[in-house]
Amino acid sequence: MNYPLHKPRKNLSLRRVWKIILVIIILVFFISSIFPNFLGGVSVGIAKPVWKARDLFVQSILQNDFFHTKSNLIKEKNDLQTQNQNLISKLIELEILRADNEAFRLILGRTSDRRGVALPVIAHPTQTPYDVIVVDINDDQDVSIGEEAVMGNISLGKVSEIGMGYAKINLYSSPNTKTIGVLVSSGTSLELQGKGGGNFSVRVPRDTAITAGELVVLPSDPALGLARVSDIEESEKDSFKLIRLISPVNIFSLRWVEVIEK
Repeated sequence: MNYPLHKPRKNLSLRRVWKIILVIIILVFFISSIFPNFLGGVSVGIAKPVWKARDLFVQSILQNDFFHTKSNLIKEKNDLQTQNQNLISKLIELEILRADNEAFRLILGRTSDRRGVALPVIAHPTQTPYDVIVVDINDDQDVSIGEEAVMGNISLGKVSEIGMGYAKINLYSSPNTKTIGVLVSSGTSLELQGKGGGNFSVRVPRDTAITAGELVVLPSDPALGLARVSDIEESEKDSFKLIRLISPVNIFSLRWVEVIEK
């Protein structure tokens, strides 16, 4: 008499475990998409593997033939964003040079000579509370609290926390964060206040010469752009005018940042 062969239950159990893990990843992905701060209050040490698993999951889906066309479109979009950001950086660099940058640096008493390490971004402000980004670091990478984080020649913020395999960077545009900047055109010093989402504001006397589009740089290193004037609001009844500024880079699409050694 022949008896049917039974497949080992071990494979069935492993298959169930993987299905459960996959369901959890999908749930976290969609919940964090709908509620951006869902993982914001969770320890980064716990959230980091979830962020990475989510990215791998999305990548595996996009590599499927069914999503091949969409994947190509996303890649082309990312390439165009990178090219656009490179052009913005070049324009800012030229603008700084046109403003008699060498004399400007001599006045401020510092020249730019920096070295840094490139780090991948694993969490953006849409996934963290306030304007904070989280970067992945290895044991052999020397990163210290207080070091400057930049993207090209745009200053973003400073390292505020270092953990096991990660570092948090508080952006200058974080709400209520105050940062001193200098107008490239005139050398006027401004105290920018972070408003979140890569935005800043400052109140200045009405007679202060300032126009939309002007660039603000860091006084400690004029080669690093900080923000650009986006809007000016003034009233005849007010002796001050409100200046709104925005970071020259899109903080929500950062893939890499560079941390400058002290």
